[in-house]
Amino acid sequence: MARQEKPPVQIGSRQKTPKWFSLFVRHTGNLSKRMLFYILLCSTFFALLISLFQLNWDYHTDVSLIEDSVSQIELSHLQPIASSLWALDEEQLQTEINGILSLPNMQYVQVKEKFGIREMHYLDAGIKSPQYDIVREFELKYQQQVIGKLMVAASLDQVYRRLWEKALIILVSQTIKTLVVSFAILFIIFNLVIRHLNTIAQYTRGLHLDSLGAPLILNRKQPPRQDELAEMVDTFNHMRQKIHQEL
Repeated sequence: MARQEKPPVQIGSRQKTPKWFSLFVRHTGNLSKRMLFYILLCSTFFALLISLFQLNWDYHTDVSLIEDSVSQIELSHLQPIASSLWALDEEQLQTEINGILSLPNMQYVQVKEKFGIREMHYLDAGIKSPQYDIVREFELKYQQQVIGKLMVAASLDQVYRRLWEKALIILVSQTIKTLVVSFAILFIIFNLVIRHLNTIAQYTRGLHLDSLGAPLILNRKQPPRQDELAEMVDTFNHMRQKIHQEL
């Protein structure tokens, strides 16, 4: 019993697959895959480079804002704290310290009282740590006399957390954008160049001495100016016509 041929429905369903997509699946080392690889490689490299530059810029900007905030303490809090320390007003001093801790990224505040050359702990608030990211010390003066020191420490944990969240968002968005742009570029290149190269290759594979009379015609709109593909087709048809005449 003769084997039945596949029904036309299956062939028609296969033809619904876009040519540019089937080109990737059909051949492993073809031009389309190599172009897609290099497009993705270059796009990913520059996307990562720009993202790292942006994250580095945001980091230094956030650190500068914290340092400026710490410097503002010297203008707005030193004198009230010095007066409260001189008067031994612990309640008012605690209020001033809490006000400093309410500033963004502040971690620890300590007030020391000075007796001669010695400094003794008087009051503190916040989270102690063996090491702080940003530390500043200010002298507390009352009537031109140094009566103590104020130590403030800021943490960069929130800065790092924001940078990690931003890096994740940038990574996801850049990945999606890189894939979309890369496939869009490849789709354009396929329609402009690669599918016509496939047409030329298919034409040359089916070329025989008895079929030299059929010219090579690309399925595309005539460009307003003569481009490289048009010159290639004209040169090939001229060569074919010359061989046909000589034969």
